[in-house]
Amino acid sequence: TTAPATVSGTTRGDGVYTSSSTTQNTANVLQGSLAQDVIKLTIVMGGTSDQAAYLNSITFTTTGTTNTSTDLTNARIFYTGSTNTFSDDTQFGQTFTTFGTNTATGTFALLPGNNYFWIAYDVKLTATAGNVIDATVTSFNITDVNGTGNYSPTPTAPAGSRPIVAPGGTCPITTPSARCSGSGCNTSLSQGEYIANISFGTTVSSSAYPTSSGCAPAI
Repeated sequence: TTAPATVSGTTRGDGVYTSSSTTQNTANVLQGSLAQDVIKLTIVMGGTSDQAAYLNSITFTTTGTTNTSTDLTNARIFYTGSTNTFSDDTQFGQTFTTFGTNTATGTFALLPGNNYFWIAYDVKLTATAGNVIDATVTSFNITDVNGTGNYSPTPTAPAGSRPIVAPGGTCPITTPSARCSGSGCNTSLSQGEYIANISFGTTVSSSAYPTSSGCAPAI
């Protein structure tokens, strides 16, 4: 007689929501930039390394953005786990092409400690320089040892916003010089000028054009 198979397993630990906060990015953002983070949402969880706790949704608004219809292409939320550095490698929920109040949904396992989520926009190439982009995180929904519930970070709308700037117009740098080879090469470009009519076989390097936060030379 063969004995019945036995099943063994490990019970997962209880995860519990502890706190949450938001942080505003206030750096300049270039026209035509993709995946530009605006608000960082930090959700802090308590529990073991193999805890059972999940994020189900995040609700945010584009409140504070000057003109969503002329300046934004879409809005997304990204997740970086316990890494406090923005990355667009992992998206949470869907991509939004209409703006106002949006709720991204999904099932993401939450780690013990800090969990970082980022509200981010794609900015139109034709966005208006001088306008700003902004967001508000109104609430999120999680399932933990206490059940499923809605929570709001503190604050929901941190102070500040990200100004939109045009490439080449705001860099606090000295006039760069062009490096290229071939006939018709202009070696004395001023900041904001363009290199045009480059023929095949001509090499152009942009390494002579330094950039700073929120701006880039137009080449």
